[in-house]
Amino acid sequence: MSPAPSPAGFANLVGPDLIVIALIMLVCGLPYVVFVGFIAARKGKSVPLFCILCFIPLVNVIAAIWLASLTDASVNSRLADLEQVFERGRDYITRWINSGWIRISDTPLYPSTIASLSQAVEFLRHHGSAATRYLENSPSIDPTEEALRVYESQTI
Repeated sequence: MSPAPSPAGFANLVGPDLIVIALIMLVCGLPYVVFVGFIAARKGKSVPLFCILCFIPLVNVIAAIWLASLTDASVNSRLADLEQVFERGRDYITRWINSGWIRISDTPLYPSTIASLSQAVEFLRHHGSAATRYLENSPSIDPTEEALRVYESQTI
């Protein structure tokens, strides 16, 4: 199952998101505004300077939220791409099993209790995309004689 796509930036923000953004701005910006106001009052600086300085945390918070939403969208799309690659790989393995082109290795690379292709498919189904890297009890597979014969006939 792939994750639901997230909103692409500010265009899709709704009520609760805007409330959260307002709270973040308040929590992050209020101490800064009070601090800058205190310094402006002590130094006798002008009100316009005080107003300009108060926009700095506002811009920083908006930029941070915007970048976070872009990052979230790109991570979700990357996860969806990985899931598609995994699904395609699982389809290949299933077709190779059905064609009789792969078998469980007689001499596995690592110790494994998996002795049949049906157990290997169940291992793949259980572990999902994590099975694409080494896991304890991962099966080793080898091409069958039929697969090697087809491969050699295709490469000549």
